[in-house]
Amino acid sequence: MYGSRSQLFRRMGCSVLVLAVFAMVGLHFWNRLERSHSEDASVMDGSRGESVIVSDNGRTIGAVESWGSCENRPHVEAHESTHAVTLLLKRTWPLWGGRGDEVTCRHNAGEKISVHLDAPLGDRTLTDRFTGRPVPFRTAPLT
Repeated sequence: MYGSRSQLFRRMGCSVLVLAVFAMVGLHFWNRLERSHSEDASVMDGSRGESVIVSDNGRTIGAVESWGSCENRPHVEAHESTHAVTLLLKRTWPLWGGRGDEVTCRHNAGEKISVHLDAPLGDRTLTDRFTGRPVPFRTAPLT
Protein backbone atom coordinates (compact mmCIF):
# COMPACT_ATOMS: atom_id res chain seq x y z
CA MET A 1 0.00 0.00 0.00
CA TYR A 2 2.88 2.42 0.80
CA GLY A 3 4.40 1.80 -2.64
CA SER A 4 1.23 2.76 -4.54
CA ARG A 5 0.76 6.00 -2.58
CA SER A 6 4.40 6.92 -3.23
CA GLN A 7 4.00 6.25 -6.95
CA LEU A 8 0.83 8.36 -7.02
CA PHE A 9 2.60 11.33 -5.42
CA ARG A 10 5.57 10.91 -7.78
CA ARG A 11 3.27 10.91 -10.83
CA MET A 12 1.37 13.95 -9.57
CA GLY A 13 4.64 15.78 -8.92
CA CYS A 14 5.92 15.00 -12.42
CA SER A 15 2.62 16.12 -13.97
CA VAL A 16 2.69 19.41 -12.09
CA LEU A 17 6.31 19.98 -13.09
CA VAL A 18 5.58 19.28 -16.78
CA LEU A 19 2.57 21.65 -16.73
CA ALA A 20 4.64 24.36 -15.04
CA VAL A 21 7.37 24.05 -17.67
CA PHE A 22 4.83 24.26 -20.52
CA ALA A 23 3.20 27.31 -18.90
CA MET A 24 6.55 29.08 -18.46
CA VAL A 25 7.63 28.35 -22.04
CA GLY A 26 4.25 29.50 -23.37
CA LEU A 27 4.38 32.75 -21.41
CA HIS A 28 7.93 33.38 -22.53
CA PHE A 29 7.03 33.09 -26.22
CA TRP A 30 3.79 35.07 -25.79
CA ASN A 31 5.73 37.94 -24.19
CA ARG A 32 8.41 37.84 -26.90
CA LEU A 33 5.79 38.01 -29.66
CA GLU A 34 3.92 40.82 -27.94
CA ARG A 35 7.04 42.94 -27.41
CA SER A 36 8.41 42.34 -30.90
CA HIS A 37 5.21 43.64 -32.45
CA SER A 38 4.95 47.03 -30.80
CA GLU A 39 7.18 50.06 -30.84
CA ASP A 40 7.28 53.69 -29.84
CA ALA A 41 8.07 56.16 -32.59
CA SER A 42 8.50 59.85 -33.26
CA VAL A 43 5.55 62.01 -34.28
CA MET A 44 8.01 63.88 -36.48
CA ASP A 45 9.03 62.24 -39.71
CA GLY A 46 11.35 64.29 -41.90
CA SER A 47 9.53 63.19 -45.05
CA ARG A 48 6.24 64.69 -43.85
CA GLY A 49 7.52 68.10 -42.87
CA GLU A 50 5.31 70.06 -40.49
CA SER A 51 2.44 67.59 -40.22
CA VAL A 52 1.42 68.26 -36.61
CA ILE A 53 -1.63 70.49 -36.28
CA VAL A 54 -2.98 72.04 -33.09
CA SER A 55 -6.67 72.92 -33.17
CA ASP A 56 -7.82 76.54 -32.86
CA ASN A 57 -8.90 75.98 -29.25
CA GLY A 58 -5.58 74.24 -28.42
CA ARG A 59 -7.27 71.13 -27.01
CA THR A 60 -6.73 68.71 -29.92
CA ILE A 61 -3.44 67.77 -31.57
CA GLY A 62 -3.53 65.93 -34.87
CA ALA A 63 -0.95 64.41 -37.17
CA VAL A 64 -1.05 62.73 -40.56
CA GLU A 65 0.33 59.22 -40.36
CA SER A 66 0.50 56.32 -42.81
CA TRP A 67 0.63 52.64 -41.94
CA GLY A 68 0.49 49.29 -43.65
CA SER A 69 -2.44 46.89 -43.87
CA CYS A 70 -0.47 44.47 -41.65
CA GLU A 71 -0.29 47.09 -38.88
CA ASN A 72 -2.93 48.30 -36.42
CA ARG A 73 -3.91 51.96 -36.67
CA PRO A 74 -1.23 53.91 -34.73
CA HIS A 75 -2.22 56.34 -32.02
CA VAL A 76 -0.65 59.37 -30.37
CA GLU A 77 -0.21 59.65 -26.61
CA ALA A 78 0.06 63.06 -24.97
CA HIS A 79 1.71 63.48 -21.58
CA GLU A 80 0.85 66.84 -20.04
CA SER A 81 2.63 68.87 -17.38
CA THR A 82 2.39 72.48 -16.29
CA HIS A 83 5.08 73.64 -18.73
CA ALA A 84 5.08 71.07 -21.55
CA VAL A 85 3.16 68.54 -23.58
CA THR A 86 5.10 65.56 -24.91
CA LEU A 87 3.84 63.45 -27.79
CA LEU A 88 4.64 59.79 -28.51
CA LEU A 89 3.51 57.74 -31.48
CA LYS A 90 2.55 54.14 -30.61
CA ARG A 91 2.70 51.56 -33.41
CA THR A 92 1.56 47.93 -33.07
CA TRP A 93 1.38 44.90 -35.29
CA PRO A 94 -0.93 41.92 -34.69
CA LEU A 95 0.70 38.70 -33.53
CA TRP A 96 0.00 37.01 -36.86
CA GLY A 97 1.32 39.79 -39.10
CA GLY A 98 4.18 42.13 -38.73
CA ARG A 99 7.07 44.14 -39.86
CA GLY A 100 8.95 41.26 -41.43
CA ASP A 101 6.24 40.84 -44.03
CA GLU A 102 6.36 44.34 -45.54
CA VAL A 103 6.29 43.01 -49.12
CA THR A 104 2.67 41.85 -48.80
CA CYS A 105 1.47 44.81 -46.72
CA ARG A 106 -0.29 47.62 -48.58
CA HIS A 107 0.35 51.13 -47.26
CA ASN A 108 -2.33 53.82 -47.07
CA ALA A 109 -1.67 57.36 -48.23
CA GLY A 110 -1.96 58.74 -44.71
CA GLU A 111 -4.81 59.54 -42.38
CA LYS A 112 -5.26 61.96 -39.54
CA ILE A 113 -4.80 60.66 -36.01
CA SER A 114 -5.39 62.89 -33.02
CA VAL A 115 -5.24 63.18 -29.27
CA HIS A 116 -7.27 65.42 -26.94
CA LEU A 117 -5.57 67.40 -24.18
CA ASP A 118 -6.99 67.94 -20.71
CA ALA A 119 -6.11 71.64 -20.95
CA PRO A 120 -5.34 73.86 -23.98
CA LEU A 121 -1.72 73.83 -25.18
CA GLY A 122 -1.42 77.58 -24.61
CA ASP A 123 2.18 78.64 -23.86
CA ARG A 124 3.36 75.13 -23.03
CA THR A 125 6.10 73.68 -25.21
CA LEU A 126 5.26 70.78 -27.53
CA THR A 127 7.98 68.11 -27.49
CA ASP A 128 8.50 64.78 -29.20
CA ARG A 129 8.96 62.27 -26.39
CA PHE A 130 10.84 59.83 -28.65
CA THR A 131 13.52 62.29 -29.80
CA GLY A 132 13.31 64.94 -27.06
CA ARG A 133 13.14 67.67 -29.71
CA PRO A 134 10.54 70.44 -30.07
CA VAL A 135 7.68 69.58 -32.42
CA PRO A 136 7.02 72.08 -35.21
CA PHE A 137 3.28 72.62 -35.61
CA ARG A 138 0.75 74.89 -37.16
CA THR A 139 -2.60 76.00 -35.79
CA ALA A 140 -5.66 75.23 -37.89
CA PRO A 141 -9.21 74.02 -37.52
CA LEU A 142 -9.32 70.24 -37.19
CA THR A 143 -12.14 68.51 -39.02
